[in-house]
Amino acid sequence: SITVTSQNCVVAAQTAYVLGLPRPTAALEAMLARLDASAYLAVSRVALGIAWIDASFWYPARAATYLERVDARALAAHADIRLRYHNVAAWIAMNVGDLARFRSEHVLWIVAARDTGSHRALAGAHYNGAMCLGFFGVFEDALAELDRAFAVVRESRQRLGEGSAHVTAVMIHLFRGDLARARSEAVALARTAPEILSPWSLLVAVTLDDRELIATYLETRETEQLRSPDFDTAAAFAELFVRRGRHRDATTILDRAKTEGDVIRGSFYTLLAMGAYGSPATRARARTLLARAAEGVTPSPETYALALFDARVAREEGRANDAYVLARSAAEGFRTLRFPLLEAQALEVTGDFDEARALYARCGAAYDARRLGAFVPPDSATREKAAIAATLSPREREIATLAARGRSNVEIARELSITHKTVEKHLGSAYQKLGVTSRNDLHTVI
Repeated sequence: SITVTSQNCVVAAQTAYVLGLPRPTAALEAMLARLDASAYLAVSRVALGIAWIDASFWYPARAATYLERVDARALAAHADIRLRYHNVAAWIAMNVGDLARFRSEHVLWIVAARDTGSHRALAGAHYNGAMCLGFFGVFEDALAELDRAFAVVRESRQRLGEGSAHVTAVMIHLFRGDLARARSEAVALARTAPEILSPWSLLVAVTLDDRELIATYLETRETEQLRSPDFDTAAAFAELFVRRGRHRDATTILDRAKTEGDVIRGSFYTLLAMGAYGSPATRARARTLLARAAEGVTPSPETYALALFDARVAREEGRANDAYVLARSAAEGFRTLRFPLLEAQALEVTGDFDEARALYARCGAAYDARRLGAFVPPDSATREKAAIAATLSPREREIATLAARGRSNVEIARELSITHKTVEKHLGSAYQKLGVTSRNDLHTVI
């Protein structure tokens, strides 16, 4: 007899992947072939293990094939199988860009996580769901899922789970152009789970041109990344190298950054960097991956990143009219999805440098705003808001920001490792300085 669980199937496949085997699911596939069809529970668990690893490494079609091998009787009787099944089904839907299908599977994923009674599984369903929604640009729903994730991880004291939620928060705020909040989440991640290296934190550091974060996150890892670059972090390092005149190092890190998969979602920053700074072979590979990801049912960042990619190529080849049309389409698409930093990149290709500079400045992208000229002076309302907020002490600002995001005094005290009374004192002082009386009012000045 064979004793099989969903988790040990996943662990077996992950181990094979870490060891560099060409087919990390080969051992599980061999196991599945030996199982009698009557052993439906074992068949279902092994098939789920294969489907999970294939989906995780960006092979959605292959994952869907194995998901079909999961028996309805196993789904009905076992919460852990339902959890993994709907997790994989939601991930496949995200991979292929089907937002409606993702939403329905995500609901079932959350229900199954609750059925298992595992706080870790429930938190993962929320923060991983938030990440997927962020890939679609559905930011309000993504932030709502993040709030639920933070509530679960803090109540159950999951330090690494909270770190994972911060990783997703950095990503979402970067995408939506709120670099101040993205930086705040990056700092919170470093404080909560310093062992987690977030590629989004690196991009935030470079986009802000934040010397402190660059020194902390990037400069200490240059040598290791050049030797063995990570696909997800390659964009940040390449951009930093280009700014410092190290174009050859930028090309090297992008050429060496390898990834598996047929359809890769959410990696458009790396793929655009490969198009801008990679070798011809790397550019071709990047465009292929962008084109596959752009084929989804729902318009996605990849849809417009592909247009931006092609616009830059057209400009290099002297096809000015094609470049303008493609870049204008990309800018309009990014504006619809509310990705202002990528919209600004597309506007640059159209030649609308004033609007691009204004977007960079509004987001706080210091290097790019300077590159296109001086920062656009803020309007009077923005200046007044900044002046009022500047009256807060660092601690008052930190507490007021958390309160504005809906944290209770108890949650703030726990997160900052201070007493409830200290939170009350600083929050009261912030209210007085800002001239507000409630958490809702804080949104107007923080």
